[in-house]
Amino acid sequence: MEDVRLEILKNEKVGMHTYLMVLKLNHSYDIKPGHFVMIKPNDSFDPLNRRAFAIADVEEDAIYIYYDVVGKGTAVMSTLRKGEFVDVLMPLGNGLFEASRDKLNVVLAGGIGISGVSLFCRLLKEKNLNFKVYYGARSKEYLVMLDWFSKYSIPIEVYTDDGSFGKKGFVTDALKNIDSANIYACGPSPMLKAVQNISKQKGFDAYLSLENPMACGYGVCLGCVVKTSDGYVRTCVEGPVFKSDEIIL
Repeated sequence: MEDVRLEILKNEKVGMHTYLMVLKLNHSYDIKPGHFVMIKPNDSFDPLNRRAFAIADVEEDAIYIYYDVVGKGTAVMSTLRKGEFVDVLMPLGNGLFEASRDKLNVVLAGGIGISGVSLFCRLLKEKNLNFKVYYGARSKEYLVMLDWFSKYSIPIEVYTDDGSFGKKGFVTDALKNIDSANIYACGPSPMLKAVQNISKQKGFDAYLSLENPMACGYGVCLGCVVKTSDGYVRTCVEGPVFKSDEIIL
């Protein structure tokens, strides 16, 4: 983990309330699917805490962060311009995605959770593994990163609640016709709970990337704990990716 000050190469609106921030790296990092960063958008004490974001993609000299504007911290981030700097803790997280070479790898994402699995999808593509990607959102206005998946020639099947784009329904509907697979999911809690239930019923090995709010990112504040059968664990340190049958949602 490093505490670094990174230059903004891009910060633009790409969805209904979603922005893409591209940060210039000072040197190369060993970034893996499931890693995340903690960003402090300014030098003031308002907001006080950093915000956690998935690393959606990485190049030799840059990382890509997609974020929804949902509060003061992300509102401040949305005003930043190219050439400005942000303080970043990175890379964070120990619970990471691991692909199966024997089974079908099924990736599900809901909303901004697509940025939590995109790097994993790129890895599956590069390793020529058997996989499918399903992505759900409320409506077409909330869909993001479709151009990114097109760029890497990664097929993706889209679901929207209102049927305004792709298939009408929930992204978890895609699991109805799948009999054997490893499941990897990132999205809102109700979606992850549904994935957990379906995986238990069908006997799938499932891995869930949690989006719990975090304050520190390295296990000190205990603000992101998740319940397990053996007590509580920290999402930022033991996660953010957990085996579905190990956590209680």
